[in-house]
Amino acid sequence: MAKPETIEVFYAIADANNWVLGEALQKAVDCLRGNIPKKENHRRFHGYSCH
Repeated sequence: MAKPETIEVFYAIADANNWVLGEALQKAVDCLRGNIPKKENHRRFHGYSCH
């Protein structure tokens, strides 16, 4: 189960980027798989780096 803080950050990231939650989830999965395009700015993930 996700911590409340994790859910809050997930929503904040989605809101800051005007993403619907499904889009934010897809981007998170892509990031974890290492499929994030180079043009994506890691600051969009609130300081978390996707490599």
